[in-house]
Amino acid sequence: MLRCDLDHRLPRAREIPAIARLGVTPEESVRAIKQAPIVIGNTRRLFD
Repeated sequence: MLRCDLDHRLPRAREIPAIARLGVTPEESVRAIKQAPIVIGNTRRLFD
């Protein structure tokens, strides 16, 4: 995409069907992504 003259636009988060099905706002999805390392770490500690 970097070497092409075409206009590559990413869709807005609310236009992505998967996000709409989850029923979360874009802000909530970003917050979840930022918290993911903490959740993963806590889950790993459960199995140690």
